[in-house]
Amino acid sequence: HRDLHSFPTRRSSDLISDMTLQNGAGYYGQGGAIRTAGTLTAERVKITNNLGDYGGAIYSYSSTVTIIDSTITGNHSSNSFGGIFIENNSHISIKRSTFSGNQGESVHVQFSSSAAITNTTFSNNSGGVTVISVGNASTATINAAMIANNSSYGISASGVVTVQNSILYNNDNAFTSGTENNCDT
Repeated sequence: HRDLHSFPTRRSSDLISDMTLQNGAGYYGQGGAIRTAGTLTAERVKITNNLGDYGGAIYSYSSTVTIIDSTITGNHSSNSFGGIFIENNSHISIKRSTFSGNQGESVHVQFSSSAAITNTTFSNNSGGVTVISVGNASTATINAAMIANNSSYGISASGVVTVQNSILYNNDNAFTSGTENNCDT
């Protein structure tokens, strides 16, 4: 059982690697495994079976988060944000990772935040409105991703989303947004 809460420190950044974070519960409902307000890099990390109202796996506030070669699976939320919840000028970069079996949105971006998602698979997630949600004044760039077999929308946006070289397949609906013209799949 690992419940990690990452806060700003005097160090320039926090790095976690080669570990499993499981069965955590969110601090004030935020981030079942990780709650960060600093700079965090997670490499080769499995985040599984955690519970948090805002981010069953990770909650990020005014942070820079990088996730590489990791698995986010089986996380839950009572507020439909089962995976990662970022807000308030946060930035997240997700590379070569897998999101599966999460209950609620896998990635939620809001309040002037941004996401860059590359070579990542989102499959068999359920219980949320969408797999990737991008709110007003926020942006997401999705490249070489597979968003398939989810029981929710693939992507939902009121912010700006650019999708390139990606597959959206067999979701309840592929894309819902006022910015659909940015979708090049």
